[in-house]
Amino acid sequence: MIPRVSIVGRLLGRGSIYTLASAAPILAGILVTPFLTRSMGVAEYGVVAAAIVVMQFAVGVLAMGLPVAITRHALTEHSGHAGARGVAVLGAILAFGTALVIAGACAFFGVSGWLSESVLAAAIATGGLGAGLAMVQALAVAREDVWEFVALAFGTSLIAPAVGLGVVVVWRQDPLAYVLALLCTYACISVVAYSRVLRKGRIGLPLADLRQSLRVGLPLVPHQLAINSVAGGSVLVGGWLLGATGSAGAQVSLYVGAVPAIIASAVSYAWMPIILKVPEAERGVQLEVTTRVVSWLAALGSTALGAIAPWVLAVLVPRSYDLSAMVPLSATVSMSAVFAAAFQGYSILVVASGRTRAFAIATPLALGLGLVASAVAVRIVGLMGLGVGYVLTYVLLAGVTRALARHVSRVRLRDASLLLPVAWALVGTCAAVALPWDSAWAIACRVVIAACVLGAAGYVFVKGLRGPKADELVGAGENPSFNP
Repeated sequence: MIPRVSIVGRLLGRGSIYTLASAAPILAGILVTPFLTRSMGVAEYGVVAAAIVVMQFAVGVLAMGLPVAITRHALTEHSGHAGARGVAVLGAILAFGTALVIAGACAFFGVSGWLSESVLAAAIATGGLGAGLAMVQALAVAREDVWEFVALAFGTSLIAPAVGLGVVVVWRQDPLAYVLALLCTYACISVVAYSRVLRKGRIGLPLADLRQSLRVGLPLVPHQLAINSVAGGSVLVGGWLLGATGSAGAQVSLYVGAVPAIIASAVSYAWMPIILKVPEAERGVQLEVTTRVVSWLAALGSTALGAIAPWVLAVLVPRSYDLSAMVPLSATVSMSAVFAAAFQGYSILVVASGRTRAFAIATPLALGLGLVASAVAVRIVGLMGLGVGYVLTYVLLAGVTRALARHVSRVRLRDASLLLPVAWALVGTCAAVALPWDSAWAIACRVVIAACVLGAAGYVFVKGLRGPKADELVGAGENPSFNP
């Protein structure tokens, strides 16, 4: 028998640490960006912002989906961790080499747009190094070395921008100086990270492992790019239909509302290796137990955020912003967390099977349909319509991934474990949208709701960490969710 604490407790404990990695970009935004914008002119900072977008896009493309494939390889393939280390080394060389070729081609043919060739080349090269570091993080996920993962996240998302800021302040207020500082910092972190990889143990370098990992990983590139574009696409739709004011309000509201979904995604770094280490015959039960807990935490977290959204937004924006439109948008977007949790659960089964090709079409299609729904809903209900499309995108992702998981895996995740969290999230979202916040009784209602919901979330979390009583153990011998 396997006690539930061996799964849920490890998931919540390590997932909480992985969540710290999500804090690094937020801290960079709070600590670095205000100083950077004041140290450079508007035009210069615009170049830096564009270079960062190029760098982030390059990381997503040049990683070739290998981070997910590397974690899966270490836990499921015959060559195990040695083969995964070999894939990471070869993948990093391939990613950085490709980045240098692309950067050189852009410089040679003058393809730079309004960025200078040197800034563009440095941004692409930094993206190549970032792709290699993502592969080291994937190895850390496979080993369940959460602190190494968090250290790398802070290195790339906080320390590198801080170094860039220092260079701009001390040496030269120039976009190229900032991007070169990022490049040098990423290079130093890469040397340290791969030195540690080489000391971890034997490294297998068969090309067959790399080819297998690429077959799993490449279809995930459009999938991951689409996932990362949900918020950005919604902001563009808002700007297109509502103008610059709508775009600004949408960006802040989406940023706040997406926090529960970001946390659910961070937990997935701990979730996948834990489930993949479970024998296939037991995987359905353990996945159902963990999915139920993660879904409830997501539903409760989204309700709490919706309740306090007026005051969170009031801190982030001046009075000139239209909070009456922004609060419903943040509350609606927060509901996506429960569907993000379901999507992550079903995705584990798809990744475990290695049959990921459908993601290359399904995820961009879900994004496109969600953005179309946003455009239609905005014309009907205003800014909150962006939230409708945002949530629909995650509903489609969860539905498509569920169908794909049932096609490629013999393990079954019963939908009944998701019904109550989804219903709770729906009711909580409606309450957060409908309740006013400009009267004493409304404020009291929202505060009471948030306190009660956070208390319930704390209870679920602590109970998960402590584990069940002896008579609540999950039997490992019989699994009704496994269909051989």
